[in-house]
Amino acid sequence: NPNQISLNVSIPFNATIGNYDVIAGPSSLGQFFTLTAGFAVTSFVNDELTGAVAISPSATCNWISGNTLNATASTSCSPPTPSCGNYNANGDVWYSLVVPASGVISISTQSGTNSPLMTDPVMAVYRGSCGSLIEVACNDNGAGLFPSLYLYGQTPGTTLYIRIWPKTNSPSGEFQICATSCNTPTNDDCSSATNLGTPANGTCSMATYSTLCATPSSISAPSCGNYNGSDVWLKFSAPASGRVGITSQPGSMTNPAMALYSGSCNALSLLSCATNGSSYSQEYPYLSANGLTPGATYFIRLWPENGSNTGSFQLCLTDLGSLSSISPPSGTPTQTLNAILTGQNTYFDPGTSSGTSMSVRFIRNGSSDQFLANSASVINPNQISLNVSIPFNATIGNYDVIAGPSSLGQFFTLTAGFAV
Repeated sequence: NPNQISLNVSIPFNATIGNYDVIAGPSSLGQFFTLTAGFAVTSFVNDELTGAVAISPSATCNWISGNTLNATASTSCSPPTPSCGNYNANGDVWYSLVVPASGVISISTQSGTNSPLMTDPVMAVYRGSCGSLIEVACNDNGAGLFPSLYLYGQTPGTTLYIRIWPKTNSPSGEFQICATSCNTPTNDDCSSATNLGTPANGTCSMATYSTLCATPSSISAPSCGNYNGSDVWLKFSAPASGRVGITSQPGSMTNPAMALYSGSCNALSLLSCATNGSSYSQEYPYLSANGLTPGATYFIRLWPENGSNTGSFQLCLTDLGSLSSISPPSGTPTQTLNAILTGQNTYFDPGTSSGTSMSVRFIRNGSSDQFLANSASVINPNQISLNVSIPFNATIGNYDVIAGPSSLGQFFTLTAGFAV
């Protein structure tokens, strides 16, 4: 009617705080007339903890957009100064969630889609009530410069408050946030380790596992990988050769670490620990073990190195078979050798044709010591012809051999190995 206008309006995230007048006119005339009505643009509803936007944890990440542009430093509820991120009265925004029955929560952030964008946010989580908040955790950088937090052992039904702000001297703007939860994996503890059986000779069948929603073990931290919890366990029975190769392959985890133990869950002994070495990815670990007691049970522990992201990974076991040796040709005791490696079943595609160029790597058991063959090619699916220069400074010990077609840039463990 002459006194009312019905409208739909989207207030931009970058709208400047202040009082706005409203002018209007018929679209066909292109003329505007001032109305008596006006409004004020203030800070976001979640600029203070009392207006925290509720997030519902789900099995998968349902991203929602947030923005710190024009946000102000919190004044209500007297939240404690965060323990990370150089907080200095930065403009912050708040979210809340209710802890699910599992007591496990993963909170992630990523870049927004609309400019201006946050580039270096920080996140802190609190529990308690207004005026008596306690910090649960704080994270500056998770995925790149965007923070993430993995919380376990939280009390189901408790409300947690999430505080996000731009790190000092970084821009305010749009970002995205989500919260996920799930049940702890069945192999979360040593006592419920997934049984992989006895490794077979000549086969390496990858299977997928996950550290998502895993919790810390009460067993002492391993000697590598900056253990920070979220581990899962697997076990196997040693083959008659007493030699086993443990290979991991990328999934959604970015940087796992792995340890091998002997004994029982209440009395484990650490045998070896690795953070890299897999031929599939520089950040994925490989372990080999010699002198295992045939038929005895051994345990594998895998976790995200340095508290990095949890997620899926692939792993397989190989019976490395009896140790072979590489000897110089008769009468030519030189360090550069032409040799033929024979495995009961090498792991490159059995259909690989004769003469196919191969990459061959030698890795000393339980270490990162390694060197490459000068050249290698396929004779048949069970044999590789190679030329290798064993470095004069090569560490004395037993070496495993891994190989794969040069064109693929992938390596597969061979059953053959040798001793320097």
